[in-house]
Amino acid sequence: MKTTESKGFFCVVYDKGTKKTVWYNKVWEPAKLASYLSGKNKEWLWIKIYIQKQDYFSNPDSYHQIFDQDNPVTKFNYKPFSKN
Repeated sequence: MKTTESKGFFCVVYDKGTKKTVWYNKVWEPAKLASYLSGKNKEWLWIKIYIQKQDYFSNPDSYHQIFDQDNPVTKFNYKPFSKN
């Protein structure tokens, strides 16, 4: 379960320019990360989010959700993680 101290998720991005995956130490809200990347003129193919950083390192295929051409970041919400 997410806590109030964390305002995002561990994100991994496939960078179209370098053709490599990039992960970020900072947790991100996916729409903000996509906006940040666009502002830096970085094109991405997909963004995968993980609940915890350890999830990525133990099993990269265990991502919680993927955002790509068919799944825009605007459709994401935190409802599955709410305490109610």
